[in-house]
Amino acid sequence: RFISLYLLLIFPLSGLSFAQEIVTEFEKAHELYAAANQLEEAKNFDQAQALYLQVLKEYPLSEFAAGARLHYSRFNVLAQLADGNDVNSLAEIKNIEANFEKHPDFPWYLYGIANQYEELKKDNEANSIYGRILAQFPDSPVADDARLHFLRYKVLKLIADGNEVEAQTEIENIEVDFENHPDWPWYLYGIGNQYEEIEDDNEADLLYQQILAQYPDSPVAAGAKLHHSRYNVVSLLIADGNEANALAEMDIMAADFNGHPDLPWYLLIMPEECYKEGLNIGVKTPAGKRLMRLALKLLDRYMLGKVQDKESKTMAYYMAAITNYQLDEPEKTIEYSDKLLQLSPDFLFAANMQWLIADGYEKMKVLRHLPADQIDEVIEEEYQLLMDGYPDNPFSEFAAIKLGYINLKKDKQTKACAYFGWFLMNNSVGAEQFADIKKIVDRCGRYNYE
Repeated sequence: RFISLYLLLIFPLSGLSFAQEIVTEFEKAHELYAAANQLEEAKNFDQAQALYLQVLKEYPLSEFAAGARLHYSRFNVLAQLADGNDVNSLAEIKNIEANFEKHPDFPWYLYGIANQYEELKKDNEANSIYGRILAQFPDSPVADDARLHFLRYKVLKLIADGNEVEAQTEIENIEVDFENHPDWPWYLYGIGNQYEEIEDDNEADLLYQQILAQYPDSPVAAGAKLHHSRYNVVSLLIADGNEANALAEMDIMAADFNGHPDLPWYLLIMPEECYKEGLNIGVKTPAGKRLMRLALKLLDRYMLGKVQDKESKTMAYYMAAITNYQLDEPEKTIEYSDKLLQLSPDFLFAANMQWLIADGYEKMKVLRHLPADQIDEVIEEEYQLLMDGYPDNPFSEFAAIKLGYINLKKDKQTKACAYFGWFLMNNSVGAEQFADIKKIVDRCGRYNYE
């Protein structure tokens, strides 16, 4: 309304139509920009971005164009970072910085990018931006938020370095200033996660319980409940041997938190804990075997055939394969190792899985589960797959030894020597420890090791 009056004073009645035109342009641009802001607040990001683009196309000279450019760019940068396109995202950020560093929304722009880096676990990049906001824009609306994030990283580092007393003091100091900040529960949750990472379970669980008691409606309350339940269920399964109550709690959590991003982790950590404790006790002991079989029961009940995302399925297959291996169940070991390799051939421990397949067939041969001539051929094929697929992995070295002896037994000495020679050239522990193999190779004379 003030703008309309101002324009009427500037322009005489002869220019009234032009003034009205400018006012109309202003109102339309403002209407679009405000609507985009509201959509962004409501997390309707695609619609918001479309409206910011409309402002830029239709009203490029309006006073809302700069803000629209910042918001639109932020969406682009966040998408590029999520896709791993760091080069383009950094170029976009530099371009915005060159043109909009003085804009009042620029600190907010930086803050959103820091949040995205944090989501992607790129902590150095995130913390650097939070520090920059504090240094360059200490009076901006996002400065307090940036400070909380910046101080959180300080505490996380103290915990990771083993300085837990100093970390606790720092938490108490920060709490004085930020206890009523809307992100404070999230801050506590992140610290709880860090304690969990270093297996300080008591400190972690205390923080999760604090969130549940003091901030039950916060966005991180669901995650805190899952993490707290984890400790309770593990205690029931391992310390108390109360399988019925543990399964009852897991059933409730699986139903109540269906769709929560941390639920697959929660359902997988229980069999993992049983597996680790079974190894610790000893797989050959009755208690160790019970825990291993309980791990398989949990996998079957909650994970295998239930989860759909690739990462969760991969880890479920991995746990099933190594647990069956510990229980000397070669058929199941082979089954789940093969499923894992079919689903995730680039899995970090893919070579281990291929080794488990070959080793499983060797055990099946001992158990006479297949005719000897048939299984010998399969064993050789699986070890060859290991060498061909993972030549730089230490498991390939042992595959070469196996293939060497297999061919020596078949009286294919040249081929056997090639495998033994490859092993001597590539092994990571030193050829002097394999005198017998070296003698065989020395008798072979010259041949191609490749």
